[in-house]
Amino acid sequence: MRGASNRGVSTVVDITLALLLISASVLLIGFHLDSSDEPVPDDRADQVLQSLSATTSSVLYDITEENGAGVSTLESENFEPPGDLDSAERESVYEVATYGSSIGLLADAALTNLRIDGSQRFAYGDAYEDAVDHSIRGTHVGGEHHFYAVATWAPYDGASLNGTATAGRQPPSTGDVSSASTTVTSGVPELDPEELAREFEREETSDVGTPFIDDADTDGFDAVATVVAESIVEGYFPFENTQYSLESSLTERSVTVYNYKQLADPVDVTVDDHISGTSPDTATANETLVGDIDADNGLGDWIATDMRNGPVGEKITQTWHDSTADNVVERLEETFEEVTSPETIDVTVQAWDP
Repeated sequence: MRGASNRGVSTVVDITLALLLISASVLLIGFHLDSSDEPVPDDRADQVLQSLSATTSSVLYDITEENGAGVSTLESENFEPPGDLDSAERESVYEVATYGSSIGLLADAALTNLRIDGSQRFAYGDAYEDAVDHSIRGTHVGGEHHFYAVATWAPYDGASLNGTATAGRQPPSTGDVSSASTTVTSGVPELDPEELAREFEREETSDVGTPFIDDADTDGFDAVATVVAESIVEGYFPFENTQYSLESSLTERSVTVYNYKQLADPVDVTVDDHISGTSPDTATANETLVGDIDADNGLGDWIATDMRNGPVGEKITQTWHDSTADNVVERLEETFEEVTSPETIDVTVQAWDP
């Protein structure tokens, strides 16, 4: 976790750095109210949202619990249990306690519930989300209104790499329900739309490729996706915290190694040599996970394909074709600013009277 006020405390060892490598800040970036056409007596969703932002909650969960698909983190071939534990430690070393604002915990749960092409990458994500849901409901029990909160993270519009977490009960299909939405910071580094625009334009107009590599077979999406992938990997595996975890001999190392491998598998790269042994190398592991711009594997290559074939690709391509040489960078910059936002998590709250 990044901020001291948001950092979790384990019941045995502080393994939250490994379990939740990025922590959502309670900083509210934007706010929007939306309700039905009928007037409501008060801004109920607004009140719930403010309460979630101001209230601190604590959660306790066990990473050994199976997820909704019946998969347990400990049963994965990518999980290496910590050694040199006595029997008492083995019983509780996988229990994790953490705390923070209710909205920050819910946003964290969305990041932990990362999915790639619909496949959940971290099996302990469900246990964490359930614990957050239970804690938030307990903290806000007896409140004036029923509520349902949804936190959603996606680095770009229509991304097949995303995360969602919910708390509360589903709203009624009929009745008077109001809603409010906001965004909170994710901890994933913000992208520079101008940099993305220039990288895209340079790759599309050059026969020798980008500054990354001389390769005429790559296109603008390859260049942009490499930058996006670097941001995501830096968010999930920040150098100092990750290096510390990898050098540990406790559960934090086991979970960090598991997280790396769970992200490496679907993008067809191997990071084992860089995260094992007595001299782990976070920088090289992160570079390997991102991949080279001209490679057929790595997160960058995966994102390039996802962007190229998704709704964001249509917008970028349309902007490219509708622009002139004089205004293409400016127009692409506007498009990238509109369609990319890895640095934020959307949170929507619906509220209704009991």
